[in-house]
Amino acid sequence: MGKYDHLFFTIPPEYHSWEGYASPRAGFGGEAEMPGAKMYMGFSVSTKEGVMEVPHLHHGIDEYLVFTGADLADFFGSFDAEVEVWIGDNPNKLEKVTITEPTVIRVPPNLWHCPIHFKRVGKPACFIEDQPSARTGRTGHLPL
Repeated sequence: MGKYDHLFFTIPPEYHSWEGYASPRAGFGGEAEMPGAKMYMGFSVSTKEGVMEVPHLHHGIDEYLVFTGADLADFFGSFDAEVEVWIGDNPNKLEKVTITEPTVIRVPPNLWHCPIHFKRVGKPACFIEDQPSARTGRTGHLPL
């Protein structure tokens, strides 16, 4: 490889003790892990019912919330879950959206979103958070 070494990042396992999520999980921290990178990505697998995240928003970047089955060889057929996601302009009046099939949600800048409630998990469900930006961070959030 040589001169292209700076373009490769070996994803380390991220061990955690989050109830209801497979450990380890994986992620790519963007510029924090690879100078010049313009993307952030987190990859989690929900193994049972539970709630993640608090209502928050991001200024200046889109965020993509991706839900699929955890079996990547069959992420359509292996999706067996019901996921509720709250989204809206006002953090005190969020609308609930229910997902029952593989779905991508585009969250534009300044749009409140979350929590994410894995209401029913028949089979492990994959959740990928992607931000096409060099930096991530919330500019506003509410307690859960």
